Amino acid sequence: MSGACSCGGTSCDGCCSKGNCVPSSTSTCGVGGGLCVKCDANQACNIQGRCVCDSSSCPNGCCDANDQCRTSTTTTCGISGEDCISCSLSKATANCENGQCVIASCNTNYSDCDNDTSNGCETLLTSTSNCGSCGNKCTARENATSPTCVDGICGDKCNYGYQDNGTICDLKIWWDSKSNLSWEIGPSGGDMSWQSAISYCNARSVYGYSDWRLPTISELRSLIRGCVGTVTGGPCKVTDSCARSDESCHTVDCGMCTENGGPDDGCYRPEPLTGTCGRSWSSTRETTVTDRTNVWYVNFAGGYVMSIDTANADGYVSSVLCVRTGR
Repeated sequence: MSGACSCGGTSCDGCCSKGNCVPSSTSTCGVGGGLCVKCDANQACNIQGRCVCDSSSCPNGCCDANDQCRTSTTTTCGISGEDCISCSLSKATANCENGQCVIASCNTNYSDCDNDTSNGCETLLTSTSNCGSCGNKCTARENATSPTCVDGICGDKCNYGYQDNGTICDLKIWWDSKSNLSWEIGPSGGDMSWQSAISYCNARSVYGYSDWRLPTISELRSLIRGCVGTVTGGPCKVTDSCARSDESCHTVDCGMCTENGGPDDGCYRPEPLTGTCGRSWSSTRETTVTDRTNVWYVNFAGGYVMSIDTANADGYVSSVLCVRTGR
């Protein structure tokens, strides 16, 4: 204020330079008659007579803690005399553009999905919710394992017995937990002779397995459903260990149930199995001395167990169900 102090005997509102009172400026900064100081380049002298960094003195940079104007960089970011800030963003490499901290790039497997620079690259791109890109959700498929995200790609694996067709998992093998046997769900290769059926199954290599074979009569009987006489454990005595064609094994109970009266649309077999309901070969031969060329089969249309002489039945063919043990 006027007359606050004297400089060379003269009241001075500015500052004293070499005994003279001079107005406060960037080269002679001060008030109240104190000694003048010279402000640094890119500093201004404020009304309190102090050298400061502000928008007028530092229009293209930022002001640090020492009131020095700094060029805007990643570590001193700002314009128009703003306070300098250091650009450090989570999971990201930062740049300073036009005085603002921005994301130059995200760390590997991270992205800025919420478009909020302040929290950097907040989203991990190896999760099933954001797999490889923001919002790319890995969806679960029926009859498959839980989805995973590996290298930014959604994936899963069809459960045992199912084949991946690219969209869904198709049932190709049915596993019977009671017998621990795995069956192709439909008759294989069309109707064929008994010897051809054995060769066909032995050579079968599908769905990742090559241990297919023609089932024994006991294994084939394990598929019968709804025919009391011939289901596994029923009174029909024909098994792998009792394969004679006389009544010691082939009892009256091995005969037909009601034709087409089974639980699977008239068929005496489990519902997962498909294809024509009729005769299916077993690999078991009859053990009666005079019947060495006879083999056993099951007719699922009637639920009965029978044998036929393969040597004398020219052109006799049956469907083929290949089987393997376990899953």
